[in-house]
Amino acid sequence: MKHFKFKIFLTLLAIIAASACAAITFSAHHVASGILISLTIPLFIFITQSFINKLINSMSSFVRGLEMNDTSMRFEADPNDSELFEMAQSMNRITTMYLKNKRELETRKLYYDRILRVMTHEMRNAIAPIVALSTDMHDNPDNYGEPERKEAVEIIKSQSEGIKRFLDSYHALTHLPPPEQKTVEAACFFHKLQKSISCIEESIFTRKGIVEYNIGAETVLFIDERLLSQVMVNLIKNSLEAVKDDPNPSVSITATRSSDRSLITIVDNGKGLPNEIAENPFQPFVTTKKNGSGIGLFLSRQIIRLHGGDIRLHNNPGKGLSIHITLPTQ
Repeated sequence: MKHFKFKIFLTLLAIIAASACAAITFSAHHVASGILISLTIPLFIFITQSFINKLINSMSSFVRGLEMNDTSMRFEADPNDSELFEMAQSMNRITTMYLKNKRELETRKLYYDRILRVMTHEMRNAIAPIVALSTDMHDNPDNYGEPERKEAVEIIKSQSEGIKRFLDSYHALTHLPPPEQKTVEAACFFHKLQKSISCIEESIFTRKGIVEYNIGAETVLFIDERLLSQVMVNLIKNSLEAVKDDPNPSVSITATRSSDRSLITIVDNGKGLPNEIAENPFQPFVTTKKNGSGIGLFLSRQIIRLHGGDIRLHNNPGKGLSIHITLPTQ
């Protein structure tokens, strides 16, 4: 814009100079020359006005587009007019950023709307037996002797604990701390993790050695170790549970590095995701496990995204599941 301002300044200076020259010429009684010089003044005024009009028209179109929520509009300018061309490129970048932010907000709204619907459904289902039982106990106390009261209290306790677990899960989703990332050698990270994984292996198989590690020697991760450990324990535990009925259970973890990304892959030879989960595996509060919360995959993806990475699943029904996690190296 400094070049644009300089052009305006020069044209205004030319108008002032032409006016001064014309005045001097007229005062010297050179009428013809004075008239000729005066004719250049409207030309300079026209040039100045065209500069300003281009700027105003571009800005007006840009503001109207944002006002009308039109994120598809693009601004063109003559590449030879460097100032206006640069301004048009900036406005196009702003429009692109606006569209990206709008999509992110819409996506978040859909997620939270979905979470709210699921929460409402689950809470109603959990509270309904408590309300019905407590109401019946209040209205018909004579129907409840000591055994019946004890049974009723157990039901209320069980349902209340279920509600608390559900609310704890929601709290975990909505109160994730920002990751404190640092560069960590992948081999060191998985070596620390191996003890926790071994305990999970023993609890499911009463033995170790189900999980195989293939960690690249030069692989580094830019991570919050505590948060990523939470992700890996959850995902590997899921894989171990998926292969517990297989005669030859296998879970393989691979970590490699490209130029600017690290890739972690978890592959198991289980049965893959069930259809009701595979359609939308990251939907929260949906689970086939008896005591599952249904937030494991959703929470894992949130943590990976907070790291600036991504997670993808490749489901092979009857053959297993592969999980691919990409993370930045710095």
